[in-house]
Amino acid sequence: MGLRGAAAAGAAVLKTVVSRTPSGWGPSTAHDDPTRWRVVTVNRPISDLEVLPGPLAALGDAVEVRLVPAPTDRGTEIHARLTGSGREKIHGQQPLEALRSALRQAKQVAEVGYLLEADLNTTSKPTPPNEPLRHATRHAGGQGRL
Repeated sequence: MGLRGAAAAGAAVLKTVVSRTPSGWGPSTAHDDPTRWRVVTVNRPISDLEVLPGPLAALGDAVEVRLVPAPTDRGTEIHARLTGSGREKIHGQQPLEALRSALRQAKQVAEVGYLLEADLNTTSKPTPPNEPLRHATRHAGGQGRL
């Protein structure tokens, strides 16, 4: 095998390695499993959560919820998972997105008493340069990332 053959073989190997999706990435990961329990720890005793916080209660029969004391008396763990196949939209959102968002919001309501919102900058007006940040802030609640 000459220099060209070695270069072609190396290029083929590199193409194969680069084109592979890293393990754990992609649509078939456990992260996207609709039957998996999602958990959030709330700094409140179980007795304060006998009535579920509004955002989680609003999901109704679409979710199953368990309340468990957090380790070392650090509040309550709220465990929730989808009851259906995870394919039907809930309040216009993808099911897992709706569940994750409801858990984050339930934590806020239980601990603070209301939903926290990003501070609005009252000294600037919407302009093309700040549109990416405004877009990201509007859509950050869906997957919990900004």
